[in-house]
Amino acid sequence: MSSAARIVLAVCLGTLSAFTFTRESKAAEIDNPPAENQPAETVKRPSAQSDKPSVQRGLDKEIERGVLQMVDNHLPELKVLLDQLRENEPRQYELAIRNLAKSSRRLQAAQKRGEASFDLEVHIIQAQTSINLLIAKLKVRDNKKDREALLEATRRFEQAEIDRAEYELTLSQSKLAKMKEQVDAMEKLLIEKQSNMDETIKKDFQGYLRKSGRK
Repeated sequence: MSSAARIVLAVCLGTLSAFTFTRESKAAEIDNPPAENQPAETVKRPSAQSDKPSVQRGLDKEIERGVLQMVDNHLPELKVLLDQLRENEPRQYELAIRNLAKSSRRLQAAQKRGEASFDLEVHIIQAQTSINLLIAKLKVRDNKKDREALLEATRRFEQAEIDRAEYELTLSQSKLAKMKEQVDAMEKLLIEKQSNMDETIKKDFQGYLRKSGRK
């Protein structure tokens, strides 16, 4: 599997066991070369010819479009990697899209709840993506700058989670306040009905008699 595939899968799946990262470029090929005198064709690689039909059959275009729009708008660091994956590793591209679709659905659901909820979810997903990339880099090569960036990304993620929790608490408190108003109004109406019960019975009774032509 190419490094592009490993990078994207590490970010999408949140796992790093198959991930490698080079000093020169995130997208540079770093697979182990064939042993000396070993024919190149013995290095196992996915067949593009066999993969592409599977991707065309299995990948929902609407899902793919939603994911790519999310990447373009909010996760630009993944765009080049996904482009390379689509060209060279169709099956891994499909897997990456399917897993990124979970984040895309979260954003779509948040958007229905309002702009504030959407923005909060974007911040969480962006921080998660940064964390996964930085963990992957540090797994292969320790680097002070990446450590600092990981710490900052962790802070951003935790703060985004707190911000979302505070927002959801505010919404719940607002709903609770409205429900309390409704309960108070219903209690007031009930008390009025109970206190006026005898008078209401007499009034209604006389009205029913008049309808029947009796007095």
